[in-house]
Amino acid sequence: MLPPGYYGTELDDQNRGIAWLGEQTANDSRFAEGAIKFWFPALIGEELIHDELSERQLQQRMQDMHTWAQGFQPDQNLKQLLADILMSPWYRAKRVVSNDSEVIYFTGGKRLLTGEELTAKYQSLTGLPIEIFTGEFYDLYGGIDSLLSVERVRAITPMMHKVLERAAFQNACLIVLNEWNSTADERALFAAETEFQGQLFINLLADGGWDITNFCDPKINQPGEAIINNWSTDHDVQQAGNIPYAPFADHQSFFDKHHQKMMVINGINFNSINHRPAREYVATGTRRSSPSIAALFAAKNGANHSMPWLVDSMSTTWERGVIGRTAMSGSGVHSLITPERQAVDSELVSIFAREAELVRSHVAQRNSVVGKTDEGLNAYKLDPVTLQPNNNCEQITIANLTVAIREYFGVNTEAVQKQFPLGENNIRIFG
Repeated sequence: MLPPGYYGTELDDQNRGIAWLGEQTANDSRFAEGAIKFWFPALIGEELIHDELSERQLQQRMQDMHTWAQGFQPDQNLKQLLADILMSPWYRAKRVVSNDSEVIYFTGGKRLLTGEELTAKYQSLTGLPIEIFTGEFYDLYGGIDSLLSVERVRAITPMMHKVLERAAFQNACLIVLNEWNSTADERALFAAETEFQGQLFINLLADGGWDITNFCDPKINQPGEAIINNWSTDHDVQQAGNIPYAPFADHQSFFDKHHQKMMVINGINFNSINHRPAREYVATGTRRSSPSIAALFAAKNGANHSMPWLVDSMSTTWERGVIGRTAMSGSGVHSLITPERQAVDSELVSIFAREAELVRSHVAQRNSVVGKTDEGLNAYKLDPVTLQPNNNCEQITIANLTVAIREYFGVNTEAVQKQFPLGENNIRIFG
């Protein structure tokens, strides 16, 4: 058996074998080059020597390695070695040189952040603890455990892409809300952004079955006829300004506060009593693959904004490709509409689905009611100019209303009319 030693040099003290081996390794002329090969990928993002290097690049890297090794070997100053690599053109080059007399350097140091580094970067940028990369998906994002996984992943894998996508879906809205709930000085991502001063369009689709006689089209029970509703047994129809309403729920405070900014439209023909098509009719005016009013408004007025169209993630939106949407949870959307945002009060547009009253501000006929129904909720036909009942004319259709809204908000352009036609606006609802 050979005596313990290191490449022909025998161990001289049996009591300090590990320390002696470390000294021999550090004094080996190959140790400096080994250190360079170990640290180079961590800094540059690729192996020092690999098959994709050209012959000239390989020659230059070998030359640089020998230069760095000569500087490192005497006192083995790791800090200086790392600085030398980072200051080299392999890390700092900004362009590829095509001149034959020049060596083509790798254009800048690039490497994937580890899960720990990415978590720290998220924390630094957003102020939020986002731990998906160090928690349950640590292994899937290229983490090492020094047992089964011992090498860092150098390039994004499909699984890592899915982890990044999941992180974005889970945290994007929360990050944005956190930023806008902070002062400008506290923001890390939107520090240069200012409070939006443009027109704010809010489109509310009140889904589900509800009785309009308990809202803006109140009816009184008639003697000898079936009961329409229970409240009219003991109460009369209430009125705020020119708008009658049912004395139901908390309607009085709502109408007292908002009737001066409202226009109510009753008796709209939906051509459907089915829930699913009725949702699409009220949002788009048709069932022929047309975008909603909100999508058209966002496309025309907000295309240059980072989030031109915020929508409830549980809602169907009918964008039809005209604009991208930013989906938020219901609580997230509600967080944006706080009592401090007075713009919401002055720019409110609410389109109530199903029986479709339209409640909106900034219309020429504020504090008014258009359209009428009889006790059986059968709609009267309207004169298209005076908007008064006239049996020789037509009922208001959802298409009429949608075209009128398009025109009022300036989104009924020639291109929109050609791609998403709804016909002519035969009833001048908004003048």
